[in-house]
Amino acid sequence: MKEQDESNKRYMGDDCVAFNTEMRIATTGDLERLKLIWKLCFGDEDQYIDTYFNCRNWKEETAVLLKDGQIVSMLSMIPADIVFEDGTRQKSAMIYGVATHPDYQKLGLADELMRFCNQYLASREIETTFLVPAGECLFRFYEKRGYGEAFYLCQRELTGIQARKLEVPDRLSLKFCVAEPGEYNAARRRFLTGSAHIDYRDEEIRHQKRISNQSGGDLYLIQREGTAVIDGKDSIIGCAIIERSSELTVIKELLAEEQFLASAVKHIGGMSPADRYLVRTPAFSGRSLGGTVSAFGMLRRNNGERKLPSNQAYLGIAFD
Repeated sequence: MKEQDESNKRYMGDDCVAFNTEMRIATTGDLERLKLIWKLCFGDEDQYIDTYFNCRNWKEETAVLLKDGQIVSMLSMIPADIVFEDGTRQKSAMIYGVATHPDYQKLGLADELMRFCNQYLASREIETTFLVPAGECLFRFYEKRGYGEAFYLCQRELTGIQARKLEVPDRLSLKFCVAEPGEYNAARRRFLTGSAHIDYRDEEIRHQKRISNQSGGDLYLIQREGTAVIDGKDSIIGCAIIERSSELTVIKELLAEEQFLASAVKHIGGMSPADRYLVRTPAFSGRSLGGTVSAFGMLRRNNGERKLPSNQAYLGIAFD
């Protein structure tokens, strides 16, 4: 397996030698150390961490940096395609879970690892990477590392009372049906046709379903009441990803024609009671909900690849 051997080779640059570090793709024996670093850096519950690693092909998608033979920094490279308005595709990867052990932070190790990953991905003809900064202050941080704002969304926060009192068209009653990953992805692709967006594999949608399920939420197909979920497109008028807590229900993705959005949010307010709701839609929709468009994700190109439309490209699912 020549390619497998190549993917696990060590990389040592000039800066790395000074720090006595090496970088490579992860192996099975790295798992417990990776889980520890994740826990220390992000504070997630063990159930979430186990879900991420145990249910994914994480080894081929994880890069690690070692200092004196011990892993101290890590990140994931999740394959995804950029789809342009005309339907053409470009291979890309989402940089996710960038983490450095607290004892080794502020040494520039994550920068070194990101540079290694860009070289590694370019060797596999993936010249574009994207990421979602964890906070507004990090947009500037990633700008200095070659990333620029590229993906946007429209979002609005409503109180429970506001959600349940939204004005909706007469005689419009909706039904939410739990969706399997493949079903959801098919609906997602349908509603994003003609727009620039990130397209995920079913594996990533399956991971999002697990995350939603852990919170008491799920993936849903949206129908008009009285119709059935069938292979035909006309039966499905939208789709949604919901994560829940007693105080906040996050509608992480809501895809539907503008005329159905308020009805969908009102329906969610009834089936998932909460004090507050955060609704996310693509930048090109959601205005009827009073949403505000803001930057959400960033893109880095190694070469002069085709540009995305300004303020319109949609990323959506970010496992944030």
